Amino acid sequence: MMQNHEQTAQWHLEHSRLATQIAYRDPRQSWLSALNCAIARFRTVRILCMHSIGTDALRQLRNELAFHLIKISCWWDIDFCSCATLGLGRTALLGYASEHASSNMEDEALLDVLSKQDYMHRGARDHILVIAQETELPFTALYGIDGGKSFRFGWVGEDGKPHWSETSYNDFIGAWISSRLMASQQDAERFKQDEWIFARREHGQASIWHRRHFHMLDNPCILRSYVGADAQYLSCRSTLGKIEFERIVNGLAFRIAEEAFRLDLSIRNLLKQDNALPASLKTSMLIKQRARQHVRTNVDVPQQAECNSMLNQLSAC
Repeated sequence: MMQNHEQTAQWHLEHSRLATQIAYRDPRQSWLSALNCAIARFRTVRILCMHSIGTDALRQLRNELAFHLIKISCWWDIDFCSCATLGLGRTALLGYASEHASSNMEDEALLDVLSKQDYMHRGARDHILVIAQETELPFTALYGIDGGKSFRFGWVGEDGKPHWSETSYNDFIGAWISSRLMASQQDAERFKQDEWIFARREHGQASIWHRRHFHMLDNPCILRSYVGADAQYLSCRSTLGKIEFERIVNGLAFRIAEEAFRLDLSIRNLLKQDNALPASLKTSMLIKQRARQHVRTNVDVPQQAECNSMLNQLSAC
């Protein structure tokens, strides 16, 4: 048993450094994949730390993963309750994250603005921590978080000074989309304005689903939620909107598959219990196909085999 713990610990020390795996500045990155990975890795590493196998390196990894859990939930504006999800209070999680941040100046500044704000003017919209810079646009774009914990978009003016839009956003993607809208006014060939106008509207709709992600896990009306999300997906006009809603729909399809498996029903028989969807073979097969896509793209790699085994045992018809 001790040898198994040692092998697991070594694997995590080699594969669970998320700073290089999560593309925070690429909104096409699957936030759900990042979140599921961080949750699964933190749970395992925390348990390992409770055993005698726990080393300084493993405890440092636990603290780093705690930091990423807080960062992910704020970056994508997810209503994350560590107590319900991890059985660990937020104060304890923040304590782990603070230990990590104490040795990393950039992470310490970010954690501070998202939590205690010892270094920020609390609530001040004009006090902004710069968290990213982008030079591939017709201008140098800046992204930040202000004293109100809102994301902001800005640019470097001809005077070399930062200028900030008055608009604030609940997540990084909202600020990122605004930079594309401004770019479309200066380079319409590269940045199609209609694309980003639609992206702004559709991301606003998707962000509601993101925020309520954990509330959906116990949703008794999962079939009706699936129908609603699928209708929004089909109405999307922007590439970003389609990416976001495809991820939402696939996640809900997986939840339907889990529910059918739990009740020892085929997907088709589960559909017959509710009039939200036609109980056809075509609909059932599509749900199973989307559930598999969810596993491939959003479930942490070590857990994919178990999820695929469940889907293999589940009948669509």
